[in-house]
Amino acid sequence: MRDEVPGLLSPAWGLSERPLASWRSGFDGAPVVVPPRRRRVVVLAGDAVAERVAALSGPGHEIQRAADAAMLLRRLEEGRFSAAVVEHGRGIGDALDLLDTAERQAVLAPIVVVSEPAPFAWRLQALDRGASVVLASDEATSARLGEALDEAIARRQRADRLIRVSQRDDLTGLANRALFADRLRRAIAAARRRGGHLAVMVLDLNGFKAVNDRHGHAAGDTLLRIVGERLAATVRETDTVARLGGDEFALVVEDLVRPEHAPLVAGKLIDALQPPIPLGAAWAEVTGSLGVALFPRDSEEPETLLRLADAAMYRAKREGGNRCRFHDRTQDAHADHLAGLRDELRRTIDQGGLVLRFQPQLTLRRGLPGVVGHTIGRLTDGRLLDEAALRRAAEEAGLLDRLTEWSLAAACEQLRRWRQAGLRGMHLAVPILSQRQLRWSGLCERLGELVRQAGVAPRELEIEIDERLLHDEVASGGRTLEALQRLGVRLAVADFGRAGGALTLLREAGLSTVKVGPGLLDGIVEEPARYTLAVGVLRVARDLGLRTVGAGVRTEQQLRLLRDEGADAVQDLLRAPPQPVEAVTEWLAQAMRRG
Repeated sequence: MRDEVPGLLSPAWGLSERPLASWRSGFDGAPVVVPPRRRRVVVLAGDAVAERVAALSGPGHEIQRAADAAMLLRRLEEGRFSAAVVEHGRGIGDALDLLDTAERQAVLAPIVVVSEPAPFAWRLQALDRGASVVLASDEATSARLGEALDEAIARRQRADRLIRVSQRDDLTGLANRALFADRLRRAIAAARRRGGHLAVMVLDLNGFKAVNDRHGHAAGDTLLRIVGERLAATVRETDTVARLGGDEFALVVEDLVRPEHAPLVAGKLIDALQPPIPLGAAWAEVTGSLGVALFPRDSEEPETLLRLADAAMYRAKREGGNRCRFHDRTQDAHADHLAGLRDELRRTIDQGGLVLRFQPQLTLRRGLPGVVGHTIGRLTDGRLLDEAALRRAAEEAGLLDRLTEWSLAAACEQLRRWRQAGLRGMHLAVPILSQRQLRWSGLCERLGELVRQAGVAPRELEIEIDERLLHDEVASGGRTLEALQRLGVRLAVADFGRAGGALTLLREAGLSTVKVGPGLLDGIVEEPARYTLAVGVLRVARDLGLRTVGAGVRTEQQLRLLRDEGADAVQDLLRAPPQPVEAVTEWLAQAMRRG
């Protein structure tokens, strides 16, 4: 249900009227027209006042009428509207109560209050409780309301500028202690309303004094600035990074889906300090001791959370530093597990413990063959992780981006070798299984660089995306898919039908290939409806000009269905499982000679 009140944005509200401009006198006495500030105003008022505000609409302005006080405050809190007009009484409610609620919810947008002629003491109360301007109803003309809004918005912007100057650390540009306390208070209020979780983290540098003593205070200042940049780059823009003083930093990490995600963020912060820091002609190495407290598990009070995080940080320091400790010590074991897993996976990647295995796509019709690359890993302790286990471990340890880059680089390098051997025109598919992989900020740029370095044709590389992931990406605008299409790589949807995907997805996602897998093919003999659905998907895909592949084929009935419906290829687990590169290279050569 929409929040907007119907009928506001209509001709009766005077939206065709030209917005009024304010003016001032020039040196020669002639009026100088000053364009009005951009007004984005939400209104809670009776019809007469609301119509006067609506008359201010014009290019660049937006006026919306709220149904009640809760909706008005929600709109201001979202940040889309820059001011509000509220009328006291007239069935709208008590403006003083609304102002009190706005203050409790830390709503900063200016509020202009309109009331019937009221005692001076009442007007003072309204101003004291946060009203920017108080106007009597008879003076609240459209022109005066426009002036009042412009004045209120200008004062708010001026106050914001002063606050930004006064609440920033001079050296790093990060939030200072005062701004951190304010952000923490607001974050807790928001988390409390949403029933969410957040983490308060305090980080102290190990080795900073040695840098200062050896290289001087200027080098120490450079180090602090770089540390601040690294910490800010590790978390989201919506999180807060502050320098509390000296070499101590603090963070508010908001919107944790589960408290168990905090160790993952903490590990990334510790890792961000690992690379040496350039100090002109020299390099410095520092590590961090990190303490964490969680809302609401550990406390719901800002000061208490910060104190608990600080105490946990000192415990991490006493234990040797370069680690994270939680107020709730049961979380320490999880943090240590993740740290060990990260180290193990890094060693596996750096020391050549990853390898691609290749599964042929057996062609059912004429055409160039395809191959799917599966990344497997052998840990330093000898354990072998298949693709699914490896990706789960990498996601848990926060190394999924690095694993993805390795897989893509290895695929491009193998394509280059096959081209040198005269095997050209086929395609190699690389699975992308999680949202974090697909939304990896450097995916498209890095992939383009890898393709150019290897000297392969982009169409020889196919990015294989899980159906649920593809659906979510299309629903969110599909920007990553569009970037991949511009790059020229092929796109495939994996195991289509398992999640009950809409057939329109096949048209909207810009695909080259549709893979139907066990989620759709298993049970086609026992369930006639499943058989009919599989046939429907294959026919729609074929009508859209998409290549169709049957994946995970295990039975003759599945193979017969795919052949009867004109599928292009199959991935047969029994007759053609994933193989080493030497075996699949020989198979490709034979397939190309036959084709």
